[in-house]
Amino acid sequence: MLQRITNIVTCAAIAVAVCFTVTQARAQTEHGVVSYESGKFDAWPANNGLWTWDDGREVLVGFVRGGYAVKAGHGIVEPYDCLLARTTDAGQTWTVERPDNFVGRCGEAVALDAPIDFSADNFAMRVVGDAYHGSTRPDAEFFYSTDRGKTWRGPFLFADLNDDPRLDGMILTPRTDVIPLGASSCLLGFSARPKGGGLGDDRAFMLRTDDGGVHWRIVNWIIGPDDPARAVMPATVQLSDGSLVTALRRRQTDQDKNTRCWIDVCRSSDEGQTWPRPIFVGDTGDQNGNPPAMSLLDDGRLAIVYANRSTRQILTHLSSDQGQTWSDPIELRADYQADDSQFSDMGYCRLFQRPDGKLVAIYYWATADNPEPHIERTIWQP
Repeated sequence: MLQRITNIVTCAAIAVAVCFTVTQARAQTEHGVVSYESGKFDAWPANNGLWTWDDGREVLVGFVRGGYAVKAGHGIVEPYDCLLARTTDAGQTWTVERPDNFVGRCGEAVALDAPIDFSADNFAMRVVGDAYHGSTRPDAEFFYSTDRGKTWRGPFLFADLNDDPRLDGMILTPRTDVIPLGASSCLLGFSARPKGGGLGDDRAFMLRTDDGGVHWRIVNWIIGPDDPARAVMPATVQLSDGSLVTALRRRQTDQDKNTRCWIDVCRSSDEGQTWPRPIFVGDTGDQNGNPPAMSLLDDGRLAIVYANRSTRQILTHLSSDQGQTWSDPIELRADYQADDSQFSDMGYCRLFQRPDGKLVAIYYWATADNPEPHIERTIWQP
């Protein structure tokens, strides 16, 4: 049952401050801890990846761990460690793993020595780029696993990608957004920004291989350099008709330094060759906004989850028409508590559906009981 509530939300639009009322629904939810260790800072699942098997019974999610300190800005303290958390009971309980030969504890990237089977049952792929905690790889690289993330091969180069003139003077800033098309073919949601660029300069494109990852090429921009607003961290699903729907993190600052952050959705019916105009989903607050997580549900609907930094909420939207329109925001959580001296960051969600139809969002959070940022999960029936 949904309880109707009304929240007053203040948002800064480009060049003008606008006050408006948003009618929200609050979902019936169950919260739980995925990873928490006193004195540590665990964060950013969206920057790391999520992989599912057995229809969501077994799931692996990545996150970054560092030391914790109360200070201005992020409270994470180096060194950073890229870890994984695994569930085999559809998200109820989790164990933390630290695999060998993974991000941050491996050698230099090399050329892929044999094609990958992207359709393999136990396959997982982790993409690494520049400009986020735990990794600084301006040319990007990837790892893959054939045993559900227990062991990893890599890092490997994205061969031929940097020969594309569209990437001249750019660094690659992808997270993990993998869309297998068959045994040898795969699409990746990718991003890049100019060397020396800032947070607003990323733009998103689709990358493709047709020879098992030995060679890669740009299909086309999703949101290209001509667009004035940041577009990064694509979260992509493929519909039953083969169309792609991609949710994007957006950000734009005007000449008066007013910043707006939001989520857009784009759709392609030709495997990423063309992308009609973006469709607005929801605002993500001030500062630097928040990335979306998106899943295709068993009943054909789409679900998006993200955090709003201004209102300190985890929110979800649903679409029953393949992303053309979206519901009003539904509140999943609003009990965020962190030391006031810290930069209020949270969310960076990942999302999956369980065999019983419930959704599980994984994100980072802080509470009165567990004040250090850590990984939590929320389960609800959409």
